[in-house]
Amino acid sequence: MKDALFTMNLDVPFNKKAYLVLSLSELETLKNNGTPCPDFQKKTQAKLTYNALVLLGSGLYKVEYIKY
Repeated sequence: MKDALFTMNLDVPFNKKAYLVLSLSELETLKNNGTPCPDFQKKTQAKLTYNALVLLGSGLYKVEYIKY
């Protein structure tokens, strides 16, 4: 499943956090509900750490990226 669009629904419970681990190339294609990563960061509590580790706060996420 290389170079394929990967989609998943994430439900992070109230008062919890989750980490999404991606490669740098996958991070470049990351979208949440169709919103590219930079805009997604502004609208949510998502924080990028260590370049390819995305910290998500509680909420519902439909995450999409190209799987390399």
